[in-house]
Amino acid sequence: RTHVLVLQHPREATKAISSVPLIPLCLENVRVLVAPQFSEGQEEVQRALGRRPLLLYPGSSSRPLDDTWGEVNGDEEPFTDLILIDGTWSHARAVFNLSPCLHGLKRAVVNADLRDSLYEGLRHEPQGGFVSTL
Repeated sequence: RTHVLVLQHPREATKAISSVPLIPLCLENVRVLVAPQFSEGQEEVQRALGRRPLLLYPGSSSRPLDDTWGEVNGDEEPFTDLILIDGTWSHARAVFNLSPCLHGLKRAVVNADLRDSLYEGLRHEPQGGFVSTL
């Protein structure tokens, strides 16, 4: 069973249009932590890091997220935890940069070549291929 850990920037948590409250309605095993930065000392983060986490966040080491975790993982054991960062792109970048415990994780991105942004005109991605987590 996959566990989902949402690391939410405090400013995003106060927005009326935040989509994070919808995630636990759609998925089981979802935890949401709200803070400007995260560390291994936080219980939920430590629990996720102690298993087989995958961070959904763009970057040069990110690989496309497929339907099968094994293809992204590249080894025998499947990923057990999916970690998401929620916030505007500038807030998400700040959360990532201020949270060294996330830097060494394997990373994946949604294959944006197959999907157009649902928020075009409402939200602006900083570059092509960046899409809303939800």
